[in-house]
Amino acid sequence: MGTGLVRTLLLCGALTACTTTVHSTAVPEPGIEPGPPPTTVQLGRNPLLGDVVVDGEGFTLYRHDRDTANPSVSVCTGECTATWRPVLVSDAIPFRNLDQDFLDTVLRPDGGRQMTVGGWPAYRFVDDRVPGQVSGQGLEDAWFALAPNGTKAGGGKKTG
Repeated sequence: MGTGLVRTLLLCGALTACTTTVHSTAVPEPGIEPGPPPTTVQLGRNPLLGDVVVDGEGFTLYRHDRDTANPSVSVCTGECTATWRPVLVSDAIPFRNLDQDFLDTVLRPDGGRQMTVGGWPAYRFVDDRVPGQVSGQGLEDAWFALAPNGTKAGGGKKTG
């Protein structure tokens, strides 16, 4: 995936950003390096999958089929988080062009507070090296890019 895919990722920023506030003083599991919390979460457009949720840098966010959405539960812990980094939040997250009714958080087994979309815990895949990349789509038949309502983007089809 190169710069062509990056150029085709259309971030919708025409509407005013909204903010949802989540406060957490929880400390993540020792040894987890989830990366910094997202500065924003927004709607992105992928040419293969359609509408996807991306972080403020344009990186695709994913869901895991072994998690549950109702109730929201994350089962990706320990070594899993080295590859699939939970989108952890500690304060307010601005979001753009997403329905606030689908955005929330869940307390992780390790004590961190993780963002959810449609109840599904959100993750960032470490092998996505450039914004808009979807190299995690369909991996292990369990990981899929998040659509704005929490379903599988592109109906769960694999991209490669």
